[in-house]
Amino acid sequence: MISNIEPNEVNPIFEMHDVIAEKILQINGDKGNKEYLERSVTNLLSSIPKSL
Repeated sequence: MISNIEPNEVNPIFEMHDVIAEKILQINGDKGNKEYLERSVTNLLSSIPKSL
């Protein structure tokens, strides 16, 4: 589920809880999950505009 938190905002933020939780569960079964999780969090943080 990806939903808009504040539809009236010019630069809306999206919730991605289900997507993130599913990916973490998927990664948790793999070897090297620490690296995968670090990369996922880094990519997520990089995708958020610096102005927020």
